[in-house]
Amino acid sequence: MPVHRILLAVALGAAVAPPLAALPAAAAPTCANLSGSASADLVRVQALDPQAFRLGRSPVGLRVAAARATLSATHTTASARGLETPLAVPVATATQQAPPAPSKSGNQVASAPVDLGVTRVGTGDLRAKAGWPDGSGCGSASSGPSASSSAALVNAIVLPGTGGASLLRAPHNASSGADAGLTLGDRHTATTVTARVGVADLHLFEGTREPVELRVVTAPTLSATAGGTATRSSVRYTSPLIEVHRPNGITQTLDAPAKRMDIPVAPATLGAFGLTGNGAVVLRLSIGTVSQRITATAVTAEAATLRVQLLGGGGNGATLVDLGVGVLQASATAPAGTVPAAAPGGTLPVTGLNVGWLVGIGLLIAISGRLLLVLSRRRSASAEQPR
Repeated sequence: MPVHRILLAVALGAAVAPPLAALPAAAAPTCANLSGSASADLVRVQALDPQAFRLGRSPVGLRVAAARATLSATHTTASARGLETPLAVPVATATQQAPPAPSKSGNQVASAPVDLGVTRVGTGDLRAKAGWPDGSGCGSASSGPSASSSAALVNAIVLPGTGGASLLRAPHNASSGADAGLTLGDRHTATTVTARVGVADLHLFEGTREPVELRVVTAPTLSATAGGTATRSSVRYTSPLIEVHRPNGITQTLDAPAKRMDIPVAPATLGAFGLTGNGAVVLRLSIGTVSQRITATAVTAEAATLRVQLLGGGGNGATLVDLGVGVLQASATAPAGTVPAAAPGGTLPVTGLNVGWLVGIGLLIAISGRLLLVLSRRRSASAEQPR
């Protein structure tokens, strides 16, 4: 067959070949195994001797301004309470879960003052918002499932005493907040949760002759991210900075985890709270350390802004009371390797070409090149022959 006819057949074959077939797009990833939760308590009663304070029941477990946010594979939940107590007392709550709640709606509750005897809180602003947009997957962190909550109180008192005294008071607007949702990093979807508290001033032994005033210069924030690998997972904590104004006029600073300060408490001051003051009692203030654990699939962390303790025996005896101020907790999980973020619309972009068509085109190019080489040689040979 003449060479020019072979070349023509090859060209026609390539021209009439069907368009290159693209591989089907991968299915959009789901949020299975991506989960997280965050919680923040303005004040938490961690230990208390009810006999020393002449209380009928122990208030251990009581939480003031409690905010929660959770994210799971099927729903998100947010809740906020001015008080969370083990006692059988009805308290106002703002809560929302999605689905079925619309993603743009939120629940806001104006809570009334509450007096439980062991604690008193003023009016509050409680907010909860849970979102689960239609078709939510892990492909779009900006519009994916999320939850957020906050609890703000005008005033909060823990362990009020006689004559207007209080062991701890948070004046003005003290608050807590929690968030849970999806974030995008390194082109992979991750679970990120955040817990925080907002408090500017704390008063200890207010209404007595030995008041201690605390000024929170830097409020703490705790965040945890689980990205499916150890390198994409992390814990971030903003440590608090607290100025302590003592009764003797001295101002000291608590600015490092595990740093503590002991202040002797006079028997007259203890008497305002029904304490006898047997033995030397000290007020111990300390900034809590951050406890954290990071693996490829799970991240957990907990921190306390401030720990307030009344200890007998000069600080080495029995614990009369142990209060955690600004107790933050965060946990997040993600499957190993996690999932790549999808393109807009919830599907991955078209990738790759059909291997069969690539092989066919390659053969056509090879044959064409070979025939062109043969044709070139024949023309060269014809040109060298004498005429």
